[in-house]
Amino acid sequence: MDELSKVKKLDAILNFLNDNLWHPLGTIQTELEAKENIHFTLDELRIAMRKLKDDKYVDEAERGSIFIISWNGSLFIELGGYESLVLRNKSELELLQNEKDAFQSDRMHQKSVSDTMVLNADKLNSLTFWLAIGSGALALIELSKILMPAFQYYCHCQFLWQK
Repeated sequence: MDELSKVKKLDAILNFLNDNLWHPLGTIQTELEAKENIHFTLDELRIAMRKLKDDKYVDEAERGSIFIISWNGSLFIELGGYESLVLRNKSELELLQNEKDAFQSDRMHQKSVSDTMVLNADKLNSLTFWLAIGSGALALIELSKILMPAFQYYCHCQFLWQK
């Protein structure tokens, strides 16, 4: 194994400490290089151990630089370690992205439906206007049919269209 990711290196340290008891920092470095072919600089190993200690997966002896895995660390390794955590986070991000895409798609569909409804409402308003004009004209024609004989009777007028 040439260059491992930081996640795999953290898991390798936890697995090593899970299988072995107290170990000084230098021993951890040499054992991992010898048994697992995982290369760490001493500074890189110190940073990794600080991370594991901050996450409460490793305890450090009072003398310093001697480490043992904690109960949380053992449990964390049994649950898949950092690599599993990264995969879980990636799948959660993919799920969130899919939900976001579905929401945006739904939003676009709603906007499309809304735009169509506005267009249909405009057409309906125009149709209603022309129906009202036509109904008014028809009402005037019918009213003239009713009133014309009465007008002729009282006025004794001859209209142009009558002979």
